[in-house]
Formats: sequence, structure tokens, C-alpha cells
Amino acid sequence: MSTKRAFVAGVFVTVVASCLGGGCAPTLVLGAPRTTSTRTGTGGLRAAAATVDVTPPPGLGLFGHGPEARRARGHRGRLRCRALVLEDAQGSRVALVACDLAAISAALHREVAMRVHAATGLGLERIVLSATHTHAGPAHYFADGNYAGGFSSQVTGYDPRVTDRLATRIAGAIVDATARLEPARLSTVEERLVGPSDAERAIGQNRSLEAHCLNTAPMGALATTCDTPLRDPYAEVEGMLSMLVVEALGDGAPHPLAIYASYPVHATSVPNTNDLYHADLFGEAVRTIEAGVGAPGFVAVLANGAEGDVRPDYVTQRFDESLHLGRALGTRVLAAIARRTPVDAPRVAAAFEDLSLSRATGDGARLCAHPELGRASAGGSEEGRTGFYRFPRWREGSRDDSRGGCHGPRAPLPFRNISSNGFPSRAPLSVVAVGPVTIVAIPAEATTTVGIRLRQRVAAARPGPVMLVGLANDYLQYVTTAEEYGLQHYEGASTLYGPGTARVLGAHFAALAQSIATDDPTVSASPLRARVRFRERLSDERRSRGPVVEAVVRHRYEGHVAYSVALRASDAALLLEDGSPIARVEHRRPEGFVPARDALGYALDDLGPHLIVRQQGRRRLRRGHYQITFVVPDQLPAGAYRIVVRSAGVEAASAPFGVGVAP
Repeated sequence: MSTKRAFVAGVFVTVVASCLGGGCAPTLVLGAPRTTSTRTGTGGLRAAAATVDVTPPPGLGLFGHGPEARRARGHRGRLRCRALVLEDAQGSRVALVACDLAAISAALHREVAMRVHAATGLGLERIVLSATHTHAGPAHYFADGNYAGGFSSQVTGYDPRVTDRLATRIAGAIVDATARLEPARLSTVEERLVGPSDAERAIGQNRSLEAHCLNTAPMGALATTCDTPLRDPYAEVEGMLSMLVVEALGDGAPHPLAIYASYPVHATSVPNTNDLYHADLFGEAVRTIEAGVGAPGFVAVLANGAEGDVRPDYVTQRFDESLHLGRALGTRVLAAIARRTPVDAPRVAAAFEDLSLSRATGDGARLCAHPELGRASAGGSEEGRTGFYRFPRWREGSRDDSRGGCHGPRAPLPFRNISSNGFPSRAPLSVVAVGPVTIVAIPAEATTTVGIRLRQRVAAARPGPVMLVGLANDYLQYVTTAEEYGLQHYEGASTLYGPGTARVLGAHFAALAQSIATDDPTVSASPLRARVRFRERLSDERRSRGPVVEAVVRHRYEGHVAYSVALRASDAALLLEDGSPIARVEHRRPEGFVPARDALGYALDDLGPHLIVRQQGRRRLRRGHYQITFVVPDQLPAGAYRIVVRSAGVEAASAPFGVGVAP
């Protein structure tokens, strides 16, 4: 056994490597920095927000669709993280971050915290890092063996460079916002958005009605259709939009600074055959909100909620649906902002528990000693069936009623490469209070009924609005009720620690909320050890070359007219380094070519969803060879256009092509 110390981006990490038979499975020791800086505050609320591009180069595995997840070959729009930092009158701060990722790993959360703590003194317990749950984000930042293995993506392994790249950029956004704190005021919104409205389509529906309707009072105090002949999937989602609205108080009138909001719906509008990085419907919702607000520098931090059994209301899974659904969600958020309620002198507080999960107790329930998956988890949910679903024993409802024990009727997943020590053994439970709102950061995907009961439990401990933020700070897969668990549909089969999970976590979250309510916030965290095999997946090739653009080809792409050019340019790591566009579309005007814009007013470039940058190559990606595809959006004015690309500080343009005119 050897011990070596590595410095990653200035952060000290201890790595204990045990090498057997030529393979190394290092043990990572990740710190748990607690807030150390002492601030007296400025006598009022201060706030700032920041956005950072976290799109990695092509070649990484995608995460979210299990063994069906493809290798990423490019991007359609960028992946971003957005951060809001709040400081109350006494100097108590918190950072609220949402990222276009499938989930958050404990390794990523702690790496971000170590960097932020080194720069600002803000600790682990005051950083809520959540994922929008796009299933088109990268893998390889999970230091848990099962999340780095073949059951989670077709491209396996933990690459510390992926974690480092993400953590450095996310921490940079938090530090940047902290340096720009300015006087602000706070308002709140809590509205239920369900079903189609007069102006907008529905956003989500319950995908697991059979399991959901087994619950007693599945919708709590809300009306349910479970006891009617025609169950309504739109009515069986909570659909709660919870939102903080922040306005800056400058020398003139207050102006919009940021929102922090959560809404529960799976980001699965795009099918599991996709091989592009993509932010799914949350990305388009944010674009819609930020364009609708229209204030320079305004940031919409949009997180997911208790979305475990809520699917987006797509007709078929395709990119168009992510745009339509995202715009519907964004439009409703914009309308809700106008109905905000002001908050006077909000206080900021945080409580945190690093819960050891094995046999943990709470509310008369106990977790199982060891985590496991049920057989039905291999077949996939209604939104992404895997190849295993062809065989009845892998489908939803696969049980073993003779088994008994803590895991009950679960038929365990029999794969030898899925081990109980390859899942998280601790749960980072975080509760943050911002004025009257209690934010509950759930490190998992909670179902609708779990979310409703958790909201009620926390509100009893600290009265006031409760915002549920899912997929936060780590990933324990799903949390279902005992009734849902017993059926062993996909969500129940993916609940790792048994049928008592929701009750145990609910009790601990309520205790954290109670500690804030009594002005004695609990904070307990310790270093985390993780053992996982390293695989180098992130390309660090950085050859620079000027752009060469080949002839324009007109074709069809998912039912749309599209124009593509082949491009030879620098390696992708260089093209993506500073977050600026690689390609844009220009429109010929009388004064010459000018940047074209979409219906929301954004430039038509690869920062948005209308341009695709795909690295060429079949089995192996070709360095510096790309295809740029412009998918013509609806209602684009007819005329002459061209594609302009950037590489190595040089721009090159394609030949002009006609849109809306005969080819």
C-alpha cells in the first residue's frame, strides 16, 4: 500500500492507493469544511448571482439513462451552473446553486465546498448544490463504484479531472458572486402549477399512477382522482413552484437581480438514444425566464423538486418537446413572479447533518443495514426502457414475496458488479432558511407523495413555506413511501435503503428545521472516504488551429430544415475553454451580415439549442473535425444566412444559403 498526496486546483486531497494485480483503486478522502469566517453584516440583505458554462469536451459518457446512456459526441446548447449568494443583515450567508447535470455527487459537492471555503470561508453546510436532472449531462464525477460502472453509462469510470473541472468552475461562480454582493430585497412565491392552462400546455404528469394510488391520501390535503374510475395523471402531481425573487437596490429604482426556484418534473424530454450534451427543458425554461425579465445580468437559478414519479408531458421524446415544455414552464414562472410577496428583513440560517445511513432510525422506522437495487430497476422507467425490459423478470413489479427481511418483497438485482459498498453510505441532509422559506435539499429523487408528506413534516417544525430541492449534494437514487416500495415498480426498486427511507429522512429533515426554528442550527459533517477506480476520460488535447469551413449541405433534421458545414478547427477543450460561442448564424441585411436572433431575442449560436456542434468520427472521435448543424427554428425570417465559426482567434464563414426560399 502506498500513500501519496495530490494537489488539485490548490485543494489538498489525500489519496490512498491500493494496487492489486496491476489495477489501482484509490481511496479518496474528501474534506468537510465548515464555515469559519466571521462577518458582522452590513445591516441589510445583500445578494449577487453568477452563471458559468460547464460543458465538457465530447467523449465522456452521459449519465441518467443507466446502461443505455451514450458517449457524448458534442453539444446542442451549453450546460451551465447558476449560483445565487445571499447574505443577511448579520452577515450570515448561503450559496444556492443549480446545475445542468443529471445528479450531484458527494465528491463534487465537497470539492466545490473546499474551493469556496479556501476563498471565502463559506463551508459545506451553507452550499446547496443541486442538479436539474438533465439526462444529457456528463458522467465520471461520482466516486461511488456503482455510479462509475457499466450499469450507469456505456462509458465507465471515475475521472478526477472531470470532478476538478466542474468543481473549479462552480466554485468560481460562487466566489465571483460573493465578491459582488450588493444591497437587495427579497420576495417569495408559492403556486401550484398543474395541468394545461388556457395559454400553456401541461408541464408534467404522474408516470407511476398504480404505485402512487396505493398511498393513503396520496395528495395530502389536495384533491385526488385515485378513488375515481378515471385517474387523472395531471392531477396526481403536486406541481409546486416555490421561488425566491431577489431585486437589487441600486441608486435608482429596484431592478431584477435573480430568482431561485424549484419545480418538480423529470428532465427527460430527450430520448435515451441522444448523444449530445443538452440541458433539456430546464435549459429552455431558464432562457425563457431570463429573456422575459430582460434585465442585464439577471440570473434564473431553476432547480428541480420532488420529481421522482413525474414525467414531462411530451408527446414523444425529442428535442422539440424540450423546447415547448421549457417555454411553457418558463412562461408560467414569469407570470408567477408578478404575484410575489415581499419579505422584510429576512434572516439566513443553515443546518446540516451528515447522516450515516446503515440502520439509521427515525419516526419509528429503520433503514436497512446495506443498500441494494431491486430487479425492476434494470428494466428502466416508463421514459427510458433498457434492453432488459424485453424479459418479464426485469420489468416493473418484479418481486420475491418469499424473501422477507429488511428489504421486504424486493427481488434483488443479481449482477455481481453491483455491490452494496458501491453506493453512498452517508446522506448530506441540508436545510436552509431564507426569511420565512425553509429550503429542504434532498439528496435523491423523491416521489410526489413523499414530497407532500415531507413538506408537511418540515412546516410543522418550522412554520412557513417549504421549498423542496431534489437531487442536491449527493445522489441516493429514489425515495418512495412504504406502499410504493412494496409494489416494486421502477421507483421502489431504485430505493436503496428499504421501505422506511422516506420516514427516516423526513424525521431528520424535520429535526434540522426545528434546530433552525429554535436558533440553534445543527451542523455535523465529517470527511468522506470513497474507493473507486480511476479512468482517464476527459480529453486534455489542446492543439490550436485556425478554422477551415467546407461546403454547406441542406438536409432534414428531426423534421426541420437544417444546414450543416464540416469544420476543421482546434481541439474541443480549447474551443470550449472560455464559454464563448464556437459557431453563430448571421443574416444578410442591407448593411451586410449581422447576427441572427431567435424568437426569444437570443443570438443564434451554439450557446442555445438551434446549433449543434458534433465531433466527427464513428468508433473513435476525430481530433479537430466537427459538423456544425443549424436547425432552422420556426418563424425565422426568409433570406440569406451564413454560418460563422471561431477557432484560435480567427473567424471563417460558410457560403451564404437561402432560408425560406427555393433551394
